[in-house]
Amino acid sequence: YIGRYLYYRGIFEEPVVAAIRRWARPGTTVVDVGANLGQHTLVLAHCVGPQGRVIAVEAQRNVFALLNANVARNALGNVTAVQAALADNPGAARLYQLNPGNSGEASLHAGTAELEARVPAETVRVETLDGLLARLGAAPIDFVKLDVEGAELMFASDPPRAVLIEFSRRHLARFGTTPFELAAYLSGRGYRLSVAQRGRWLPIPPEAIVDGDVLGIRGNDPIPSGQP
Repeated sequence: YIGRYLYYRGIFEEPVVAAIRRWARPGTTVVDVGANLGQHTLVLAHCVGPQGRVIAVEAQRNVFALLNANVARNALGNVTAVQAALADNPGAARLYQLNPGNSGEASLHAGTAELEARVPAETVRVETLDGLLARLGAAPIDFVKLDVEGAELMFASDPPRAVLIEFSRRHLARFGTTPFELAAYLSGRGYRLSVAQRGRWLPIPPEAIVDGDVLGIRGNDPIPSGQP
């Protein structure tokens, strides 16, 4: 799906790309969770520069091969690609392909036992974000992009300065949570939230968030408003 979109339009999720360019800082360590074939990984790599580091995490075997090829083709020496899923507990799990037309729509929870029995699936390695960062000897992370089909409550114990998360009621429901609970969780960790609407970032209270891309900022950085 993303590959076809890029082929015809040249860019995917323009507000997200603009937010990455604005908020990923040179020389920092950033994480792309649910990296897919690597469009956002490439943008992050250029933003953090040769002194920075990008950890790109993708669980699906076939999609990870595309990510690796994309990183190699662009000679990105500051990217570490990791084939794994991230969750609260390490080990192994089944990853379910929920949409044959969109390879990016895969999840550790299909939603029902009936659906899990009939959709394609593969067994994947599972790590925690804290465990992955420790294993790679990564510096404290500054920015995280999360797109993991409903598993977004998985988080590092040391919150990064900025997070960019795709909210989806449908995907979050498979994990027994809601957009409001995720927004409240982020707000409780000190994040001020903005949502992308029609190409603009608008500050929004946690109770008003439903679906869409959400940017969370901690610390003294200004809340984005208007054009990304």
